[in-house]
Amino acid sequence: MSWCRMWRRALPPKLVQGRPGGGGQCVGARRPRELPPDRGGEARGWSKPSFDKTLAINSMQAWPDARAGLREIWRVLKHGGIVVLGFTVNSGQPKVGVVESLAAAGFAQAQIVDRSKLFCAIAAKP
Repeated sequence: MSWCRMWRRALPPKLVQGRPGGGGQCVGARRPRELPPDRGGEARGWSKPSFDKTLAINSMQAWPDARAGLREIWRVLKHGGIVVLGFTVNSGQPKVGVVESLAAAGFAQAQIVDRSKLFCAIAAKP
């Protein structure tokens, strides 16, 4: 099952964009450009909540500071916004602690969606 399809199934229907013919759609994402260490989202013009949804796949375990990364996602998400963190078996990311990390960053309704070779953590900004 693709990440896109798993994400659509895991989210409540009202949070997935609709399209003619039913179902939701996933919008392709570009590879993010790395910012210099002294700059953050505000340097890009994200001084206020700007995003409805965020998706990161196989990356959280490589962030220099996962707590700071989750706080930054919380900062730029609009109220009611959704964060999805996806991990394959190759990521090396354990399931234990991911929900707790999301809760510590201020997210609500954090849950794990588990499949045989992948899992994702989904949470909302209250």
